[in-house]
Amino acid sequence: MRDSRTFEISVGHLSESLLNQLSDAIFKYTVPLIVDDLVIGTGTLAQIDKTVGIFTARHVTTKVFERRKGKYVHGFLLTAPDEQPVILRVEIPYLDCWRPDGRDDKFGPDLAFLVLPEGHHFTSELRRKKSFVPISTDPGKRRKLAKRKMLAAVAGFVFGETKITGPESGFERVERPQGYSFIGGTLARRGQYRGFDFIDVDGDRRGCKSIPWNFRGVSGGGLWTFQVARRRGDPPGTEVLQRLVFSGVAFYELNPSPQNPRLRCHGAKSVYEIALVRIRMWLARRKNRRLLLPVRPDSDSPSFGGSDE
Repeated sequence: MRDSRTFEISVGHLSESLLNQLSDAIFKYTVPLIVDDLVIGTGTLAQIDKTVGIFTARHVTTKVFERRKGKYVHGFLLTAPDEQPVILRVEIPYLDCWRPDGRDDKFGPDLAFLVLPEGHHFTSELRRKKSFVPISTDPGKRRKLAKRKMLAAVAGFVFGETKITGPESGFERVERPQGYSFIGGTLARRGQYRGFDFIDVDGDRRGCKSIPWNFRGVSGGGLWTFQVARRRGDPPGTEVLQRLVFSGVAFYELNPSPQNPRLRCHGAKSVYEIALVRIRMWLARRKNRRLLLPVRPDSDSPSFGGSDE
């Protein structure tokens, strides 16, 4: 419940300290998805029951699992877990994926869940350095919070943009993927297709300087909803972040306007109702398949789930 001594603040009045607080909170769960040293998308680390993985866009996983002549085009999926000059990598055959049938357009459904291999260095290091959204813990409550009249942020890493530093940690030059928090206004545009809901997030570059000029690579980034309040009488810069909730996955740029871009995201219903139920069913079938026919760790073919329909 909101304190009666506080009041809500609009996007254009968010302080620099609050924006940094929001970014730090979101990027604990956010990772770039990299193949061939290029950012192909963004993902949100999540846990469903005892399974850990990455929520992202379906079309991003298509790039991950691209094959030619029966072999994977990319040998590894890479990510940068934090500000340290460290890159984690996992062999593509070790990955598995749930995703519904969909189209690469504004309706999708364009959502996927990459399952990470337990016991692999990639997974254990992510567990050590990052946080995972507990999707299966109180999903109804999370969905209810996400539906409230709140502000929105889409977290993502931009293709081709890097932050260059050095010398550092023995390296003369260090390049890091550049991440952004695209802050939007109150979520007013909602809809659904084939049961999957979507939310359109509007941006205003005049009021939010952190909006990137290029959204390539942001696909699969998390949609986060939140509230901001400041006690009456307190000066600007003393705002507090309230009710930050992982609320969906970005997948399509509806409006590339220089001043007012608009991104389409799958919303909380897609994540906490449809995807959660289907992923649990898919994981149960996957477990039964593995019990009957164990997958060799050195196999060139993962038990890639593909469509769940």
